[in-house]
Amino acid sequence: MAQRQRSRPGVNVFRDLEFSADEAAELLDVTQPRINDLMRGRIDLFNIEMLIDMLSKLGFRTKIVRIEPEVRWSRVTLRLGGRRRVG
Repeated sequence: MAQRQRSRPGVNVFRDLEFSADEAAELLDVTQPRINDLMRGRIDLFNIEMLIDMLSKLGFRTKIVRIEPEVRWSRVTLRLGGRRRVG
């Protein structure tokens, strides 16, 4: 599950565009409580497609960039059939 974002991105978008929650709900074709969730920074309650669709309706262009996670290898020891294997 995604964690709540500290920067509260929903608040910034609506404040910058000077929309009330009711106006934003009508424009984005969602309920006003859903807009309130965004304004409280609860983006974990939305799927990525819905967030991208909302940004598009507000005139934003989106770009998805895949970032490879940092891989940290650790040494694992397995015991198979009484013989020791390290992998």
